[in-house]
Amino acid sequence: MKYLAIGALCILGADFAQGASFTVTGAAGYASEWAIEGEATQAENTQLFAGPVTFTHAGLCTVGGPPVRPSQIKFEISRSGFSSKIQATILYEGAWCAYSGKLSGMSSHGFMRCSATEQIPITLTIK
Repeated sequence: MKYLAIGALCILGADFAQGASFTVTGAAGYASEWAIEGEATQAENTQLFAGPVTFTHAGLCTVGGPPVRPSQIKFEISRSGFSSKIQATILYEGAWCAYSGKLSGMSSHGFMRCSATEQIPITLTIK
């Protein structure tokens, strides 16, 4: 586990190669009912990554398949000492939500804030 954390820090803490991309997966919602999947690419000359993601509803079966909602994610990964943090904005159900959390390895879990009062549970994994 120690080596996994050190490897993640090396990958995330170093300057990214221009045009680097990450696969983004995870889940959102109080019952983790939305599966998240997509890819984010580094913006030129920045540490900002952005790209399309899809939210696929995993909670209910429907005749035409599960609802799938196209969306967007923007995030920045920063390192301080031996810890890494992620700051993200995610388009969720028509609203831009803010998320900030610590990365444990390549994953983060917490709540994204979508309004002054609403917080939605989210887990993100960056590969």
